[in-house]
Amino acid sequence: MRYKDRVEMDLDIIERHLERCKDSVDAKNMADIAQQLMAIERNVDNIRNMIDLEDDE
Repeated sequence: MRYKDRVEMDLDIIERHLERCKDSVDAKNMADIAQQLMAIERNVDNIRNMIDLEDDE
């Protein structure tokens, strides 16, 4: 899988997590918000790592 495809996939995942956060805010579910934010952080880290790998090539 190309880096661009992987980044686009991670961005789609981040968008879904953000949508879930919005739903959780409406429901005042702070535990779910925390889980979604941790998942977003993982996806952002994945994107940063892929950028670093691509720069190393």
